Amino acid sequence: MLHMRVPVWLKLCISFALLAWLAHLLPLDALAARLAQAKPLPVAAAIGLLAFAYVAAGIRWAWIAEGLGISVDRARKVRLVFVGMFASLFLPSTIGGDAVRAVLLARGREDARLRAWASVVLDRANGFIALVALIGAAWLAAGHGADLVGWGLMLAACVGALTPRWLRLVPRLGALPIATLRFRRAWLAALPASACVQLGIIAAHMALGKAVGLALAWPDWVLVVGLAGLAAVLPISLNGLGVREASYVGLVGWAGGDTTAAAAMALLWLFVLAITALPGGWLLWQSSRAS
Repeated sequence: MLHMRVPVWLKLCISFALLAWLAHLLPLDALAARLAQAKPLPVAAAIGLLAFAYVAAGIRWAWIAEGLGISVDRARKVRLVFVGMFASLFLPSTIGGDAVRAVLLARGREDARLRAWASVVLDRANGFIALVALIGAAWLAAGHGADLVGWGLMLAACVGALTPRWLRLVPRLGALPIATLRFRRAWLAALPASACVQLGIIAAHMALGKAVGLALAWPDWVLVVGLAGLAAVLPISLNGLGVREASYVGLVGWAGGDTTAAAAMALLWLFVLAITALPGGWLLWQSSRAS
């Protein structure tokens, strides 16, 4: 995972600067009207789709952890994913949720601390590979030109998915059983789950688009959501705030969509994230009481 030591105050400034720029750029009265007219049923569907993505992420993480020799109930893995999403959203770092997941997984297992951290890193890597593959396929299907970009992304995803030996190049991972048949099987089994995670997130955005009247072709939805998600992971803002919203607006405009509707979708996405992550807050509180 990419990690830069950017002070929290600077991240906060970048986030608010980007949001202020969007507020200056967009007609706020039209944006408010879009939000007021948002259809509740698609918003509810988006919450359900994101919850489905979280469950799929928990299953993916369970398979990868089992490949590393960590045996944990899969339902607990799903619960920890919700806890991690809550921490990622409400703590001032996108790394915060990963750290919470790793610490809780390793609790009571002193000999499994490195494997717990590695399982979180590899879980992220597996999801990243699936997202790159989807972006590559969508780039080719969208017909925006420069097909070499799409084919290059697809090839990179295939290499990452089918040749997990590259993981041994990552510091400290070489000492883990990542070259075993057990791990390779777990790694490959996790890839379809990663695809389900990404497709669930994309479908949730499409539902929000329907709620505010934002119409895009499906390849453009994949590109908008996928590229904005990658931009939000960059540790230059507060949990991706501002970067994600600016990316939505810019990418939707590039795809020929309504930028005001894109901004309304971005605000609704924050609402959906918060609602879906709330069970993780309760689970984190329960975990702190049990410790």
